[in-house]
Amino acid sequence: TLAQSEESCIVGGMPRAAIQKGYVSKIVPLDALGSHLISQFGSDRSPIEKSEKIDQKDRKEPKEVTQRT
Repeated sequence: TLAQSEESCIVGGMPRAAIQKGYVSKIVPLDALGSHLISQFGSDRSPIEKSEKIDQKDRKEPKEVTQRT
């Protein structure tokens, strides 16, 4: 598990409890959290999963078809 560093938290006591209990395996400052997650877990996705994610973004919502009478 990851915890935000106490120095970068508004309330330093929030991660402190988890850190003191030994629940945290890595402490990362807030500004590095996103890049750390991507570097550790971003490459775990297969190329197919990545392309599916891109395809979903590119798809447009289907337009509602109305019938004229």
